[in-house]
Amino acid sequence: MRQSAIRSWDGRFLVDTGAFDCLAPREALESIGLTPRGEREYVPADGSAVGLEFAIAEVEMMGEPTGAAIIFGDADAQPFLGVTVLESAGFKMDREMRR
Repeated sequence: MRQSAIRSWDGRFLVDTGAFDCLAPREALESIGLTPRGEREYVPADGSAVGLEFAIAEVEMMGEPTGAAIIFGDADAQPFLGVTVLESAGFKMDREMRR
């Protein structure tokens, strides 16, 4: 994940084809100067609706840069990449695998 050539954070991310946006720990996002741009409602696996802050960042995967909405997660949150950023970077999702 990169905001500029100078400020970046490297992390290991899971791929979550059931999510649209990405998520990373708040501390990691703030360490590269990202601040919340707004709040969106998300519905986690338990079915409850929750408002979470997000930012827009440049994400690079395997040398492919693209822009993404990144959710500010808790300190112990497992970072993940949602389907939107993956497809924007040119990766194809197998829709049958999502079921």
